[in-house]
Amino acid sequence: MVRRVCGCLANQGGPSPRRTGRSATGGYGSGLALQGEEATAALTIGGAHGDAVAIELVDSFGCLPEKPNCPAANGGIPEMFGALFPGILGVSPIDPPGGRCCANPLPALAGGVGRSYIVHANFASPALTLNPDAAALGGFTMVDVARGTPPRGCIRITGAEPNEVCGDVLFDTGSPQCVVTTTGVGHEGAFPPRTPVTLGVGTWSHAFEAGPGTPLRLTVRHGERNAIVVGLALLQEFDVYYDLAGSRIGLSQR
Repeated sequence: MVRRVCGCLANQGGPSPRRTGRSATGGYGSGLALQGEEATAALTIGGAHGDAVAIELVDSFGCLPEKPNCPAANGGIPEMFGALFPGILGVSPIDPPGGRCCANPLPALAGGVGRSYIVHANFASPALTLNPDAAALGGFTMVDVARGTPPRGCIRITGAEPNEVCGDVLFDTGSPQCVVTTTGVGHEGAFPPRTPVTLGVGTWSHAFEAGPGTPLRLTVRHGERNAIVVGLALLQEFDVYYDLAGSRIGLSQR
């Protein structure tokens, strides 16, 4: 499951991306597979600037064989690659496999201002805060993580089977809802209205409701490894802080 691609459609690459001649691929837990070419481009966020940032110019996309009903099935256009947006800026701290494109571009910003940042995914006022000060971090609970790997956590679902799944946790603004993958038996159908759910990462926990009567849809499916994808709907309720140099993340209590 990959959410690290800093990529855009090849015809939307900005004024001067420079192709390297090396092929690049990317994939998503939904089964969406990207094919394209690695390129370098300048990146500017507010007053911060980076040169020769590695990106993937996406020439085509399709579905992985094991997930034929991905967002690109039957000629579908994925939201983040054409339907709504021309590309995605992947700022997860997860490192790509050796020799693969593309890593988080924020650390390449001048002055090291992209080595720590807060993702505020609120629909009304989304924001990316680079190099936040101590005052901005006052409401966060910090969790240590191994360098280049996702944090571990558990999701507990009241009255459901399975009622707890623990595994890698990925905070993904490119996914609309929450998807839990378990090596056990998945949950068939929808959960009852306002099902109580708790997400825990380290000493931080957040209680919410999912199912009919709420804006949150929760899917629990069988897969090859346990994983929890926290999508955009749930990210309306808390912020995520990434400290790449300190190998930790922070989760807010708002």
